[in-house]
Amino acid sequence: MWETLDRIDSSEGFILDPSLVLYLPLYRLDGASFMSKDAYGHLCTVTGALWTPRGRSFDGDDYIELIDAGGADSVLNFTSGDFSIIAAVRLTSLANNPVILCRGLYQADGYYFQISSGGAFYFMTNQAGTNQATETAAGSVLVNTWYILGVTRAGAVVKLYRNGVDVTDISGSHINPKTCTRTPKIGIYDDKSSNAFDDGLIGEVLAYNRTLNPLEMQHNDLATKWRCV
Repeated sequence: MWETLDRIDSSEGFILDPSLVLYLPLYRLDGASFMSKDAYGHLCTVTGALWTPRGRSFDGDDYIELIDAGGADSVLNFTSGDFSIIAAVRLTSLANNPVILCRGLYQADGYYFQISSGGAFYFMTNQAGTNQATETAAGSVLVNTWYILGVTRAGAVVKLYRNGVDVTDISGSHINPKTCTRTPKIGIYDDKSSNAFDDGLIGEVLAYNRTLNPLEMQHNDLATKWRCV
């Protein structure tokens, strides 16, 4: 499968290896649907979320959904082992607890990467009847400011990064996310019914099925932020 990586320009500068399971350079993906620029070719459909040269613009009820194309999105379940997620975001409001990437429901299955209305960002892993969360301090994210936000998991340890720096504040011992049969979504909570929408721009989203180390997180921060800021 990895031979299909000729679809990615190696001059992008971010870490490019077989562990990259999702790459969405939203600043260059226009149209109502598109394929992710990784070896898996996840089919993505857009509701609202207008294209701009710096990313997709979300206005409070928009989202991007990854439609399962021949099982390609199964690599995003992260039901065991380690992973990393990185996103370039610039939000104009935090009132709706904006979601970066979500797959699953609270105390049910899957996981979600989200920002609170108070400016903390956090990562939640879910199983039936329980969940674990890792979060940053309030005020870690401000409106009208570009950030490269990231999460890594190594075993049961989850860390959160802002602009390549570990800003983890409160951390629990994480369970493995329970397998989720719903589709991954960007910019909205999984069931589309709760008050958790984005207002602002998302420039890029990347996910790896391994833990990037701190130096790699810093490298990806430097390699990606110039394209959206």
